[in-house]
Amino acid sequence: MSFEILRYLAKIEWWRMVKEERKTNREAFLIAQSVTTSSRLQSYVAYGGPSWLSELFDGEKT
Repeated sequence: MSFEILRYLAKIEWWRMVKEERKTNREAFLIAQSVTTSSRLQSYVAYGGPSWLSELFDGEKT
């Protein structure tokens, strides 16, 4: 299945995959980790998410 997906994506000229280090994309990593380890629904972030997530993004504002 993943090979098929990659085959279709390769047909999109602007598509690419870039590996990011965990520390450069910390917020996305923490969201993904909380979804998988806590069996949360994908949309829980759209509904406001947990308080630690708001605090994390507030700390990132410049």
